[in-house]
Amino acid sequence: VPIIEIVFLATVVTHCLIGLRGIILDMNPSRKVLNIVTWLLVILGVFSVGYGVWLAFAIASQGS
Repeated sequence: VPIIEIVFLATVVTHCLIGLRGIILDMNPSRKVLNIVTWLLVILGVFSVGYGVWLAFAIASQGS
C-alpha cells in the first residue's frame, strides 16, 4: 500500500473533523459541551483512520 494513500486519508479525515468542530464552535457551546464534542470527534477520527488503513491493506492484499 503506498504510504501516500494513508497520509492522504489521515489528512482528509483530520481536515473534515476540524472543519466540523469549527462549525460547532460558531454556535458558542459551553466549555463542557465543547470538550465532549472534541473528544467525540477525536474518537471518530481515530476510528475512521484506523478503519481506512485496514481497508487499504485489505484491498491491496486482494490484488496480490
